[in-house]
This record gives sequence, structure tokens and C-alpha cells, in this order.
Amino acid sequence: MTAWLARLNALVTYALAALAVMSVGAMLSEEWYLRNLKQRPAVRIAVQSFEVFQRNARGVDEVLMQMYLDMDLSPLFHWNTKQLFVFIAAEYWDDDHALQQVVLWDRIATTPEAARLTQPALRHKYRFADRGGGLRGRDFNLTVSWNIMPRVGHLKFGEARVSDLRFPEEYLTRRERVEVGRGGTPSFNSRANRQRLIAGARGVRREEDAGDKDEVIRISEL
Repeated sequence: MTAWLARLNALVTYALAALAVMSVGAMLSEEWYLRNLKQRPAVRIAVQSFEVFQRNARGVDEVLMQMYLDMDLSPLFHWNTKQLFVFIAAEYWDDDHALQQVVLWDRIATTPEAARLTQPALRHKYRFADRGGGLRGRDFNLTVSWNIMPRVGHLKFGEARVSDLRFPEEYLTRRERVEVGRGGTPSFNSRANRQRLIAGARGVRREEDAGDKDEVIRISEL
């Protein structure tokens, strides 16, 4: 009986030790892989238009943007990767100099194929509202962030950001729509999106365009 228990104890100890070694190996393998990527993840995001920009009866600013998103995060997948959690957030500083972050859209990618996405007319999944009512003419950023969730190991994070964007100077009526870019095509230049957009009479829009140079945001650090 004692010999049988001793053998069982040795077998369990050996199995746990082997599992620990394999787990450490998987974690180190992923660390090495991510530090030596042959292809970097690439993200393009831009604001195409403001479909809704208004203040409701309670004094809350409401925003609905149409965005262009083209991302390829498939290089981040390793055999130890379980999934990626990707989300888009709008970031801006309020009148009290506090950073506000609003999540607009998210996605869980469980395969490299699901981590490739092109959406020419992406709308929010979640409501964008500011209770302070001070979004007119305010600068903001769009950030695409992701969490790498491994089977073994710790979470890793990355992001791509487009800055120098700006909300319209005036609220829009229900029939007005502010386009960003020329001819309905997205502009990837962050400065091109920094426009002073002023809606005039119904069906009329004016915009100051700073150019249409494409900008691909690549991530060099995780």
C-alpha cells in the first residue's frame, strides 16, 4: 500500500513538474514571438462623417459618427494566444481638464482571420453622450486598443491612436450630416480630420480641408 501511494505521488509530481515546464515554455515562446514579429500589426482609422451631433432636452450632447476602420492584427496571434479583445474609444479632455474615455465599439477575435477587418462605414455599438454638454469644437482622439489574452501567461496590451480630430463647431439638425474628407472617401491624415466643420442651411455643408494624405499607424511596442 505504501509503495503504491509512493508511486502515485511520484507520478503526480512528475506530471505537475512537466506541466509547469511546458507552461513556462509557452509563455517564453510567446514573449519571444511578439518581440520579433516579422510583420507588424497595422491599423487605419478615420472619421468619415458626423451623422448625429446634437444636444437633447436634458442638455446632454449626443454623437453618432461613421468611421472607417481597416485593421490587421493577425500577426499578434501565436499558438499560445487564446483571443484578442479589440475596442475603439474616443478620448477628450473636459472643461475640468479631466480625461474622458468613451468606448464606441468592441470585438473579440478568436482566430487570425477574425483579427482582420475592413469596415468602410462603421458605426457605434454603444451610445456616445457627454453630460457636460461641451463637445462643440472640442479636440478628441480615436484609439484602437487591444488586449492579447494568452492560454498561459499574463495579458498584453497595445494601441493605435489618431489625434487632432475635432467635433463640429455647431450642432446639427436631423437633416444635416457633416462629411469628413473629399467625395465621401476617408482621410487617414489626422490633420485632415482636424477641420472646423460648420453646418449652414439645410443640405449645405462647408468644410476646411487640410489635405488627404494617407497615414498608416503601425505599432512598434506592445
